[in-house]
Amino acid sequence: MEEIKKHKKEITEKSSLSSSELDMIFCFLTSQITFIPNCIILTQREKAEEISPDKNDNEYFALALFLQCPIWSNDKQLKEQKSVIIYSTQELLKLINV
Repeated sequence: MEEIKKHKKEITEKSSLSSSELDMIFCFLTSQITFIPNCIILTQREKAEEISPDKNDNEYFALALFLQCPIWSNDKQLKEQKSVIIYSTQELLKLINV
C-alpha cells in the first residue's frame, strides 16, 4: 500500500481516473487483500537481500520467498536472479490468452 500511495499521482495520470475514483478502487482492493505482517516476511529477509538485484525490492522478494510465489513486475533487472520467477505484464497477458 505504501508503494501505491507513493505513486498515486502517476497512477491517476496513466489510468485517467480521478483521485477519488482511485481512492474507491484502493478501498475495495484493500478489503480483498490479506496483508502479511512484516514480522513474518522478515523470516526471509536475509535470503531476499542476497538475491534481490535492487535493495528497494527486498521486501517483495522476502514475501515471494515466504509465499513461494512469483512477482509481477516490468523491471527487467529483477529477472537477473533465479530464485523467484518474475512475470512482466506482457507475459501474464500471454498466460491468460489476452
